[in-house]
Amino acid sequence: MQKQTKNKFNILADENMPLVSTLFSEYGNVKVMPGRHITSKDLESIDVLLIRSVTKINENLLRGTKVSYIGSATSGIDHLDVNYLSETNIQFDYAPGCNALAVAEYSLSAMSVLCENWTNKKVSVIGCGNVGSKLIDALSRFGVSCNYFDPFVEREDVPKISVFNRIAQSDILCFHTPLTETGEFPTKHLVGKELLESLKPNTIIINAGRGAVISNKALLEFLKARNSIKVALDVWENEPNIDLELLDLVDIGTPHIAGNTIEGKVRGTQMLHKAFKAWCGFDEHIPPRNQIKQDLEDGSLLNGDDLSKICLNGYDIRVDNELFKETFKSRENRVKAGQIFDLLRKKYRKRNEYLHTYVI
Repeated sequence: MQKQTKNKFNILADENMPLVSTLFSEYGNVKVMPGRHITSKDLESIDVLLIRSVTKINENLLRGTKVSYIGSATSGIDHLDVNYLSETNIQFDYAPGCNALAVAEYSLSAMSVLCENWTNKKVSVIGCGNVGSKLIDALSRFGVSCNYFDPFVEREDVPKISVFNRIAQSDILCFHTPLTETGEFPTKHLVGKELLESLKPNTIIINAGRGAVISNKALLEFLKARNSIKVALDVWENEPNIDLELLDLVDIGTPHIAGNTIEGKVRGTQMLHKAFKAWCGFDEHIPPRNQIKQDLEDGSLLNGDDLSKICLNGYDIRVDNELFKETFKSRENRVKAGQIFDLLRKKYRKRNEYLHTYVI
């Protein structure tokens, strides 16, 4: 814990963090800028750095700076070199689960577009953390048959798949894992040529976790050769410089916006605010939670057609897919794909969560 008096910190924040100036300005001077453009030079006089996933935190960025606290308003930490932060005694906090409901809603909306009778299909959820758990809770409450694969989680309410390749027996595969390259169960390129070739025709793959969990090269080659499955990708390898040929072939493509709801973003900033105050030793104060209107009927009374309508009325993924693909029909935009990808994320439309009645 670091004891500080108020108005002593120089704070730099990603400009896409809502309420960051409102919540943090009483503790210092808050400056905002695009997260992907932050450099060591920008951090010369900075004590506190508040970011999202587009800012890569490592020794190259932090060496020689005064930064003593890093907060990431995201549910994952694969953009943080946690070993370096630990070695240099730089405190870091993040916001696990802040956008979990939004990402689960993304998967449900993708199912509603890609499969008319998805409520009668078998769904495998790969990764049963904050997002995967929300998705399983929704599927179970809706009466959808589902199971999950996660070596680190045990649940008694739904079947667990013990061998990863058995997910190929399901109709819909939803990936919500972090990206790891080491350990007993690394997730990088978890889906490659072998698994893709074992899938049944019309299998649906939805990836709203991390881009490199699916080998984009293997997926591209598979779709070019067969195109026998349906794919929705919100995350991509080498973001923001994504493979535009792959974008042309997937059924649904979006620019890493699955979790970009108003509630999810605000929740992330609020979680960091709470963690930052604890680190400083200030008295805890939790901003009042917004009351979300709950006007949906009980899930048990709904049939499959109603569920698809609710999912698409709450969040119509087709709007984002059409905008994303239409944008990259322009040769000029394809040349500067990375810049356009980031711009689409930055200018993303205002979207609200809608499943509060179903998933608590």
